[in-house]
Amino acid sequence: AALLSRAAGAALYGSFAFFFLALAIATMVPAVVLGECYRRKMSALRSIRAGVAAWIAVYLTAIVAATLMGVNLTHELSGNIRGTLDLFLTESARSAITDEALQQYIELNIMLMPFFLIVSATFLTAVTHTVTRRIGNRMKGLAIPMLPKMRDWKLPKALVWLYLIALILEMFVPVDRSSFLSTIVVNVVPLFMLTFVVQGLAFLAFLGYIKRKAWIPWVGFGAVVLIYPLYMPFSLLGVFDTAFPIRERLRKS
Repeated sequence: AALLSRAAGAALYGSFAFFFLALAIATMVPAVVLGECYRRKMSALRSIRAGVAAWIAVYLTAIVAATLMGVNLTHELSGNIRGTLDLFLTESARSAITDEALQQYIELNIMLMPFFLIVSATFLTAVTHTVTRRIGNRMKGLAIPMLPKMRDWKLPKALVWLYLIALILEMFVPVDRSSFLSTIVVNVVPLFMLTFVVQGLAFLAFLGYIKRKAWIPWVGFGAVVLIYPLYMPFSLLGVFDTAFPIRERLRKS
């Protein structure tokens, strides 16, 4: 019924009907997957993993469909990136960028598409789970599991070694769109970095909890979002929190 109502509404938009119908179907798939996970009473983490996998499947299906329809995705992405730069950069800034540098930037962003897809899928699933849980837990007979408190989040130590291997490979593997290994390295390094940034924020949440200062993680989150140069220090904080027993020492102090 929900899908039919969305399709009927999409028809009202004339030439945009196909777009809205495709969008409705795309958003329904992850929603159905999450709903099935909740019905089976899976843990929050397993449900989110399934939701992320559903979003990625939707993305890949859309990419395959667009390719079969004759859409040149590389050309479209290149045009969108150029248009975005023209929109936000001043005339003097655009003139300072050489064609070679611009082309390298575009190629790098195209190579980073798997990273962007994974991050967006995770973000959309996390938001959907959070909103659904708040609504669902107010309804009788519907209990949706919650994730552990952020202050309790802790990554496996093995990820530190994998991150180190990825960083070493990044130093020796040249950026090349035609190289499968280069594409993997280009996407894995920022993915690890972002993961450890989140771990760094989790450490600040733990620090704020034991110090009874709730503002600490909020300041850290604001700093990461607003001040990009702090991205790397927060990632290192997450690495140290994962690799060393810092929390145990803080508990004893």
